[in-house]
Amino acid sequence: KARELMLTHNRSEVKKAKGGQILELIGSDISKINFECFLESLGDQSQAKVVRIIKSGMTDFQFDSLLRFLSKNPGVETLIVTNNKLTEFSLSALNNFCMLHKESSLSHVYLGSNRINREHISSSVR
Repeated sequence: KARELMLTHNRSEVKKAKGGQILELIGSDISKINFECFLESLGDQSQAKVVRIIKSGMTDFQFDSLLRFLSKNPGVETLIVTNNKLTEFSLSALNNFCMLHKESSLSHVYLGSNRINREHISSSVR
């Protein structure tokens, strides 16, 4: 059943957009699928410019999988991961990702409505 759900998302959530593709997962509880396997099933998404994962219950562990996906698809310019369960650990991982992957086109990241405690964010991330 999880494989069917993953394949359904794979077919329906990759959309063409002006200048590239939008990969989106909105309102789907990704705890019910193997998120890393889902990302691998997408294969080469070199045309992707925008990744939107919204209201999907994404955790820091899943965000780390997403960053690995982004490292293989450096053309992504915008990442929208609002309304999830991300914490300041994801911010730290994002900071490390940006420092390690200078070839990445990632220039806009939206993290609103997560579990990020501003008081615990290191000054290097701000």
